[in-house]
Amino acid sequence: MITIETIIVLILCTAGSFGHLFAITILYSMLDPSNLLLISMSCAQLILCMNYLYSTLYKFLADVQCVSTLWSYGWVSVNISVIAHTNGMFHVVALSILRYISLNQLTQIHSTQPWFTIKKSIYSIIIIIFCALIVCVPFLFNSEVRGVQQHATCTKQNPSLANISSHELAFTSFAMSISLGRINFWIFGTICKLVPCSVLVLMSILLLKKLKDIHNISERFMSASREKVHSRTTIIILIIMVVFVFVELPQGILSLISSISGYNLLDNTGELFDILSLLNSCIVFALLCSMNSRIRNTIFNGVFSLLRCRNICKNVR
Repeated sequence: MITIETIIVLILCTAGSFGHLFAITILYSMLDPSNLLLISMSCAQLILCMNYLYSTLYKFLADVQCVSTLWSYGWVSVNISVIAHTNGMFHVVALSILRYISLNQLTQIHSTQPWFTIKKSIYSIIIIIFCALIVCVPFLFNSEVRGVQQHATCTKQNPSLANISSHELAFTSFAMSISLGRINFWIFGTICKLVPCSVLVLMSILLLKKLKDIHNISERFMSASREKVHSRTTIIILIIMVVFVFVELPQGILSLISSISGYNLLDNTGELFDILSLLNSCIVFALLCSMNSRIRNTIFNGVFSLLRCRNICKNVR
């Protein structure tokens, strides 16, 4: 039977996937260095949502509905979620740092040339992805797809499936050692969670201070409308940063405690954090919409067109 948690995850996955796919399409049509970085961030969130969607449907169909076709090796997903999650987190950290540099350039009165070019944006994306992959290397040795003679749950429900072999996700023998398990929890808790959250908190303080400096300068040299645009964009980025800290910090703390105690504290909170991560992804899309007028206008025009078509269809009937 499908649970309420599964329904929530499916709704958030679907909304997040379509939302980020839509944002990527719009941002690509007006490509510039900043939008290229936002496209990369949306791609990370899209992969995260689609992987959660696949994993949720796979577990429901393979383990609950007992669709034996899905028990083969190729259907099992491993490690994609952690890599996509870390990649998305690093994108937000990079976005905060680049925004601070942009605001710092803005305070330089004699600076008229844009400092952030397409080339620098591409280099930034490559560095982000490379760092995420390097950090996640130990997790690749954490789990494996293992063949078993029969599906443990479905065989009890339907004895006729007892002769069908299955595959399942399991810890490697290397990962079963206490040292590797604790190392992985420590890496996940500190490098993937606590360190990025600490950087985001620091950058939030610096961005707020820089906004105040820009406000003081604008009273003498800049137009009020220009200051308003930069302030609005920065505030939206700050909200994205705060949301990420709110979602990721508790996971980092629990992972760090798990690495010290040797007891997995994330087992009982896994579904909750999955839902929060997906909700975070949907919020990021909503904030991207509020940041970009073209995305907003396209959504409003699309909704208006659908409502108009619906009214026309009703009148025809």
